[in-house]
Amino acid sequence: MSTYFQSFDDALASKSFEERSPGQRRVFDAFRAGKHIILKAPTGWGKTFAVTSALKDGHAIYSLPLRVLVDSLANDVQEGAFPKKVAVQHGARKEHTFLDKGGSQHEPIDLIFTTLDQSLSAFLGIPIGVSYRQGNILPAVVDASHLIFDEFHLFEPQRSMSTALYAIKQSQQSCIILTATLSSTMLKFLEQELSDTPVGRANGVEVVIGERPFVNEKILQKGNGLDNAEEIKLGNKTIIIRNRIDWAKKTAQSLRAQDEDLEVYLLHSELLPKDRKKVEDLAKKVFGKNAGPDTKKHVLIATQVVEAGIDISCDVMHTDLCPPSSLIQRIGRSARYAGESSTVFWHDVEESDYAPYSYAKSDMNELKKLLSTNDGEMLGNSLENEIIEISKESDKAFIEFFKSRNPIEETLELRTLRDYEQYRDRIRDINSINVAIGTNPNLNYQYLSVAKSKFYGKRFDNIPTTFYRFNSESKMNEAVSAENDKRFVQIADMVLLNPEHIGYSPEIGLDESIDGGEEYFLDHTQKQAYDYSYVLEPYEAHLLLLHQEKSKVRWMIEQLAKTEPLGGTGSASTEESRELAEGLVDFVIWSHDIGKLSTEWQAAHNVLDTNGISPSEKPLTYYTDKLNLDLLNRPYPIAHSESGGTYARIEGAQLPSHAWISAWSVRDMLWEMLQGAEHLFYPVLWSIAEHHGYLRSFSGDLSTRRFEAYGLGFLDYLDQMSSRGPWAKYGWNSTYLTTSTNIEDAKRAHLWFDSHPLQKEHAVSLYYALSYILRRCDQLATAYVSTSELKKRPEPSQNPNSSIL
Repeated sequence: MSTYFQSFDDALASKSFEERSPGQRRVFDAFRAGKHIILKAPTGWGKTFAVTSALKDGHAIYSLPLRVLVDSLANDVQEGAFPKKVAVQHGARKEHTFLDKGGSQHEPIDLIFTTLDQSLSAFLGIPIGVSYRQGNILPAVVDASHLIFDEFHLFEPQRSMSTALYAIKQSQQSCIILTATLSSTMLKFLEQELSDTPVGRANGVEVVIGERPFVNEKILQKGNGLDNAEEIKLGNKTIIIRNRIDWAKKTAQSLRAQDEDLEVYLLHSELLPKDRKKVEDLAKKVFGKNAGPDTKKHVLIATQVVEAGIDISCDVMHTDLCPPSSLIQRIGRSARYAGESSTVFWHDVEESDYAPYSYAKSDMNELKKLLSTNDGEMLGNSLENEIIEISKESDKAFIEFFKSRNPIEETLELRTLRDYEQYRDRIRDINSINVAIGTNPNLNYQYLSVAKSKFYGKRFDNIPTTFYRFNSESKMNEAVSAENDKRFVQIADMVLLNPEHIGYSPEIGLDESIDGGEEYFLDHTQKQAYDYSYVLEPYEAHLLLLHQEKSKVRWMIEQLAKTEPLGGTGSASTEESRELAEGLVDFVIWSHDIGKLSTEWQAAHNVLDTNGISPSEKPLTYYTDKLNLDLLNRPYPIAHSESGGTYARIEGAQLPSHAWISAWSVRDMLWEMLQGAEHLFYPVLWSIAEHHGYLRSFSGDLSTRRFEAYGLGFLDYLDQMSSRGPWAKYGWNSTYLTTSTNIEDAKRAHLWFDSHPLQKEHAVSLYYALSYILRRCDQLATAYVSTSELKKRPEPSQNPNSSIL
């Protein structure tokens, strides 16, 4: 099992660190006391160390606004003697898709570093890191985790910042907000909001202000622009930060052309991972703390990817005008280490070119006035504070905006809508898409993550492109548009750029001035195909395996028992709430695959119960010419068929949608069990109906699902199974089920599901918790029977009273 630091002194000793500030110990002690924490401290103070050292029990999700920050901080933590298992998840580094503790009971993952896109979209029930089919797995993970939001000042106020606060207000766990540059107005507001949460009311909020350990000389001067390379003043080590990728490329190419002996490094998000890492490693080596003297001049040109999280310094910096918080972060990459000095040149930007910071136009204009007034002045604590406090007015506007809403009510509504169009409004307007150069969509590629907005009459307007979407049935990427038809970018999974019209080089990235470059994107390390073969699995064996896998999601069941809808207190469970949580989990496991007992589903796999009930509209004689008649009296139904052989699915057979059948068959039974408690009934029912993903299509209806007549067979088998093992104590059996429908009943069932969706008045968190528990148990159990080791096992006994496992 994972361990944790017993004390802050243990954490210091493990890293061979000295305590930089008493504030670090305050963070440790406050978090161990179960408090929410707001930490404002300058760069280099040791925020990440203080926070990660404090983690004890529980699961934590550490969110940052940029991928480069995720990688940098995660690598720093992993390289140390950190006692917990760490994983990274974002579009280019997919180490742990579900953000949870993973599938190992003995070596759980306790800390996930990820981007705000991944964590906040998961919280809203619209996770971008997984398919629509898996959308309901992740929200409960966010609910049950300690949430750490770092570089909070870089979150967009009315988008990602609001949603992050929504997540904290929903959470039952202690959470942490980290920042270097939030105004006093915003800090006070955050303290008030976090105090008005279950954790805040129970344990309080700790606000820690970290002081800068030293003040170096940094002179601020207005520059004359960065378009003319000859006029750019250079130091021994110069960092140039541009607001846009195309500006950064242009500056790099100009400096390289002017002086071939000048070492110029270019860093931005349109470099392939291996090329980007190479530049980052060089930058840390040349501009880092341990860099030695050098007779050559070095220039690092980058976008905002270096604003935070990369430990580098310089003696001359150039930066485009940007929001106040970003400027402080950028300046923090100059004269960063004790005893250094630097000159920082800021360059004006036309209002029409304020993007990607258009939302901060007012603050940028105020910053321009302040910098012009203090031209040639040193950046001391007073001037730095003036720059930070510029955002007071915009902060007040955000606070009024936030207070005009009902975060809890709005969160519940958003999480029931599952509307992926909300991503732009609730997180940020740079929803990205995987991009590669190539012509064959079914080769293995490395991808660049590019904002979808760049395909709307902008960056790639004159470059032939084809959009593709992955077809889960054919396992192929299929075109969803003709070349250059940008209307389809929103539903596409990936884009291929034609190599005859755009190229790639490791020194520049995507480059419209050259052709070719497909070879850089081809990834020969990936396997072309995956082996999803299964062994024959009896129905009872599958349910017992799911029940066995409960141990790996125990952390979620324990969290579920603390929730108020089940009778918990929010921070603790009761004997009754634990019993109810356990019972509901066992119920969804026992009932989720009842639809597979449909005579049609079994017949489609050469299994038939001769006493079963046939749907009137589609008798089982449909399969008669394909069935192996020697096996019609097989003594048990199956949950998974062989991938090939006697019990493989009959070619051409269409399987009934067993998830909705399962839910419909137990609807009346569940209503009686819960004594008509609607707020519990609908979450439980929908978690069964959607145990293979959201039933509703993107258009919000159920039209893409097949609601057909069904008849359940193998009822004697079900009753025998239910009378033994973990189900025996409940008394569940087939007499409570709706065992058949005709075609008219099926139509009514379709209408019932369509008119009885999950509502915000229901226990929405219960739905997501049960969805997570059921689906993860199902995934882990299914993986168990698809392994090569299990294929070597003998066929399970045909005696229904023997041990299936």
